Order: sequence, then structure tokens, then C-alpha cells
Amino acid sequence: MLVASLWVFFNYSAFSFGYYFAFQSIRRQKELRIAEKKSMQAQQETLMAEYSFLRSQINPHFLHNTLNFFYAKSLRVLARTCPTLSSRFPRSCAIHWSRKTTTTDASC
Repeated sequence: MLVASLWVFFNYSAFSFGYYFAFQSIRRQKELRIAEKKSMQAQQETLMAEYSFLRSQINPHFLHNTLNFFYAKSLRVLARTCPTLSSRFPRSCAIHWSRKTTTTDASC
């Protein structure tokens, strides 16, 4: 009888230890999964912040380069069209330049 009761005690003890360790293992896996999920979320937020920062750096440079391109292009067009206009409208250009020289002479 003592042997049978010891056998039952060891069986229940083994099952309870097995249940306890299985439960702890499952709980630990859940904690690891949650920690990994938080780590991935933090990493994604860091990447999004870096992307946003780089994007904000690119936009002003893009705008500046675009405006600079149009400015340079307009100067080339102006350099080509100014002699053409002056040959077509010599009197208006002469009047314009004479006004400019008289106003600058008066200011000196």
C-alpha cells in the first residue's frame, strides 16, 4: 500500500512539475513575442522618423534646385531675346536706356 501511494505521489508530482514548466514556457514565449513586437515597432518608428527627416531635407533642396534651374533658363532666354528685341524696337530701347542713364547721373 505504501508503494502504491508513493507511486501515485510521484506520478502526480511529475505531472504537476510538467504542467508548471509547460505553463512557464508558454508564458515566457508570450513575453518574448511581446518584447519582439515592441522592438520591431520601435525600430519601425525609428525608420519612419529617419525617413521623415530625410524627406524634409530633400524637399527644400529640390525646390531650390528647381527654382535655380528656371532662373538660369530665363537668363539664357533673355540673353537670346534681348538683342532681337533691341533690333526690332531700337527707339524704345534707346529711350529706355537714355532714361536710365539720366536718372543714374542725377543720383550721383
